[in-house]
Amino acid sequence: MNLNEWLRMNRRCLLAGACVSLLLMLPGCATLGPNVSKAVTIEYDQVMNFESFRFKDPISVQGHFQKNEWFGVGSYGDQGRWLVYVICAIRNDGPSQESFNFNISNFYVNHEDASWRYGPPPDGAFAMLNHNLYPADGLETAALWKQFRAETQNGPDKMVLPPGVTFPLWRVVIWVPHTQYANETEIFRPELPLRYEGAPVVMVSRNNRPELGGDLENPVSHSGMPTECRPPPLN
Repeated sequence: MNLNEWLRMNRRCLLAGACVSLLLMLPGCATLGPNVSKAVTIEYDQVMNFESFRFKDPISVQGHFQKNEWFGVGSYGDQGRWLVYVICAIRNDGPSQESFNFNISNFYVNHEDASWRYGPPPDGAFAMLNHNLYPADGLETAALWKQFRAETQNGPDKMVLPPGVTFPLWRVVIWVPHTQYANETEIFRPELPLRYEGAPVVMVSRNNRPELGGDLENPVSHSGMPTECRPPPLN
């Protein structure tokens, strides 16, 4: 039995906070060792993938060579996607729990033999909306990320959570490249497990397929960003 099958079978147990002893049987969770009783469970839903985003209002951004008006951002040369995760629940109510230091920068995904973290994309990944062959330079990327983050992130960067259960519905949006897919459906819809750096944490996916969000012709906007977790599939 693999990890995803185990989590599906024991979802109710995990969400009830009754699986501390069972966690010891999970492949990959043995590293928790004596900290298993302090493990925090983070449940999430990968709700959407999107290619382009329209800002509420255009922003004027100074680059290395000139100043441009940016109405939003796309993906330069169609080379990447933004993956949108919603944090459904943070369960920190085991028998030996301590305060949990939540840090959004600790979220990451593994993709194409590399780890991709929450934070600004690489220089050149942002492109001008409706002109995806104009990449952002380093100065532009910093300013564009500040605006993008303000419109896509709805939770704190850091927060100390006391023992208990929180249903935050905070978004985590991570950029990943795509270079190894054969067709547009695969390119647009990577399904990647969300991970959290720092033990002891167990990540539990709701195993829903992400919706297809904004493309270059119909970018997603702040009002179109997901705000809820979907129920897990019945089967």
